[in-house]
Amino acid sequence: MSPQSSFNRIIPRSGAHRVAGIAPSLYVLLSIALLAGAGCSPSMAPLFRDFESEGAPDETEGRMMRALEAAGWEQVESQAPNALRTSERILNRRLVYKTVVTLEVVPIGDEYIRVFIHPYRDNLIGGKSKIPYLQSNVRRKILPPLTEAFEEEGLVPVGHLPPDSLARVGGE
Repeated sequence: MSPQSSFNRIIPRSGAHRVAGIAPSLYVLLSIALLAGAGCSPSMAPLFRDFESEGAPDETEGRMMRALEAAGWEQVESQAPNALRTSERILNRRLVYKTVVTLEVVPIGDEYIRVFIHPYRDNLIGGKSKIPYLQSNVRRKILPPLTEAFEEEGLVPVGHLPPDSLARVGGE
């Protein structure tokens, strides 16, 4: 009897050779599941929007105030001297919490304005927790009227063409 065969009798095979045949198909199934799950993940929209200011920089604060008022946001005193802050607005009421949002509008230099969106979940038991990204339902309720009001004041969202941009460059 060879030493190898006596070794096999003492320590039987564990079945690892059967697992090696399953591993590639398991890897393929896991990859497909991860790719399919990636489409179901929430969009991580940032908690701010940038606008470009067209016009005189000294009029920017007045235009920001008028745009917030036109969008229906009530202003409150801000801690920062150059920022405009709004009062809380309740967007959703659920059984155990409500979603509360405040806005903060800050000029960045002479050409840009940043609108910070501060969403919170106000729990029934009294705690508040910050929502780390802009949820789609919050985005749908806040951004369209806010963007429209800012555009009426000549504050164009960064990355969007102003409505009359084609006319200025000779387009149709």
